[in-house]
Amino acid sequence: MRLELTDDQEAFRDTVRRFADQAVRPRAAQIDADDQFPRDLVREAGARGLMGVTIPVDAGGAGRDYVSYALAIEAIATASATLAIILAGNNSLVAEVVAQFGTTAQRATWLRRLATGQAVGAFALSEPDAGTDAANQHTTATLDGGGYRLNGRKVWVANGEVADLLLMFAATEPGIGGRGVSAFLLPSGTAGLRAETTADSLGVRGLGCRDIDLDDVRVGADARLGAPGDGFRIAMWTLDGGRVAIAAQALGIGQAAFDAALAHAKRRQTFG
Repeated sequence: MRLELTDDQEAFRDTVRRFADQAVRPRAAQIDADDQFPRDLVREAGARGLMGVTIPVDAGGAGRDYVSYALAIEAIATASATLAIILAGNNSLVAEVVAQFGTTAQRATWLRRLATGQAVGAFALSEPDAGTDAANQHTTATLDGGGYRLNGRKVWVANGEVADLLLMFAATEPGIGGRGVSAFLLPSGTAGLRAETTADSLGVRGLGCRDIDLDDVRVGADARLGAPGDGFRIAMWTLDGGRVAIAAQALGIGQAAFDAALAHAKRRQTFG
């Protein structure tokens, strides 16, 4: 087992640190104060491969390993927890999922756009009465001709303000738990989708967190990700990868807090 970083991993980490120090850190306080989604920084991050770190190069991503991905999220989080979550949401919760479970057509439509920052993805699982309980979805997807009709409400959808693509979970067979949950890819402009402002996001203002209402949203069968009933398995796979990014974010925030406290302690004088 190799515990040291490779030269390539170190070089990538240093590149991301420079971006964080030069472009992200000077903006972090203002992003928090204004609660504005930092669209320009997201575009810059996408141009550096940070919207699709583990996505293959031929699909528009950086083609890097998960250690490099964690290093990148950690480095960004030392400057802005908000941008770190935006990137983690797009990488772990949407782009990697499309790469893993998408059809050839779905990957062709979305993967390069997500990996390069041309499009932003959002993960819509949580519900008012079910939290993040993926097996207990109250949002429904009912067969409607050759497609589905979706109704329900999702809450706390990070990136929801600007998302071009929503990874949506709904019960296609209500009452049988996880075996009856399916996943869908919904473009944000789909008729019947409505984003509403949600509660203030403490610590990550500017995240574009929104509640999403679905009112008779009609989609074709080609919007379904995976087979009917695969939604619970897809959600669990997605969250496993997402936890790596969230742990890296926490490490970056903790390091930034430690560095700030240490700098203050070195300046502080008491009792002479």
